[in-house]
Amino acid sequence: VRSILFLFLCLDFHFLSTQEEKMSNTFDYLICVDWELSGTGREPPRETEIVEWSFVVFDAANRQRSDTKQMFIRPEVVAPTPAFFERTGYNQTQLTNGITLQQAVAAFDQAMFQQVVCNQKNFTLVTIGSTKIKDYLRTDAANKQVRLAAHYNHFIDLSEEFAKIHQLSSPNIQKICEVAQIPYTATTHYDGLPAAELAAQLVGQLYNAGHVFKTATTIPDSYACDSSRVPATLSPFDPAFDALVRIRGLPFQATENEVRAFFGSLQVLPGQGAVIFMTSPDGRSSGEAFVRFVDAAQADQAMEKHRQNMGTRYIECFRSSQPELTRYLRRLAGGPEAGGAAPAGG
Repeated sequence: VRSILFLFLCLDFHFLSTQEEKMSNTFDYLICVDWELSGTGREPPRETEIVEWSFVVFDAANRQRSDTKQMFIRPEVVAPTPAFFERTGYNQTQLTNGITLQQAVAAFDQAMFQQVVCNQKNFTLVTIGSTKIKDYLRTDAANKQVRLAAHYNHFIDLSEEFAKIHQLSSPNIQKICEVAQIPYTATTHYDGLPAAELAAQLVGQLYNAGHVFKTATTIPDSYACDSSRVPATLSPFDPAFDALVRIRGLPFQATENEVRAFFGSLQVLPGQGAVIFMTSPDGRSSGEAFVRFVDAAQADQAMEKHRQNMGTRYIECFRSSQPELTRYLRRLAGGPEAGGAAPAGG
């Protein structure tokens, strides 16, 4: 216990002290990380848990990977279904013999301490998408009383990085792979180790093109996800990531069930959180909402509902995107970048 506490103190002190470096500094190491969930990633965070944790250490100075690790985590609450094993290719023995989330956090932190901190270098985490690190990891850790060090509050989201560099209207994984000229197939399973390896490949490509990673997004201390609802931002690997329609003209007292009924047989994403009602700056309903469907084809079909009636009101439908929803959520949170950006740190 003492060694773990000492490690936390060292990591927190090192990370916080490097935040005072000038913005011109860059990262020495980028840690490409991803997690596999026991569910599909469409469940509310409290209804799933992390069962695999992979990371690839990218050495920025030498433009190459220096370490890769995969850890299986024993599920404690939510048992994976047969569909999980079919989708991932994992087996029950790997999970049964896995470590606890606490042990996985300790192993990751120990690796960062030995490979980075002891060499007086800095680092940041790199993900493809933000929901796993912001919502699923934090919820699982809180439920299991696992303390997360300061570096888990800062990360670079490659989907946003690619959107800015290549002016992508919506950075789903297919579009990212297209601009990066990396082969993509919809049937490929990308969560966990494949996602971490893909992130490292994308980081290397950006470095070779002259891109400099200067800042990381910060998860503010005030951030608290609603673990009972599907996160507003899905993984860029999910077919529902960009399957959004914005509707206008709703009765101010409209409910999620009424919105689902309006779209009839079209497949709105199951679970609470698929309908996000928009509010005005004073917190009142604006009569608008974002609706997430199971895939882009269903969202496209939903446009046929444009100017059809809900009761006495006619509803306007506009094809939307994850970036549009993200911008709205950031404005709602009080700034252009919820949490702002953090300077290079480790």
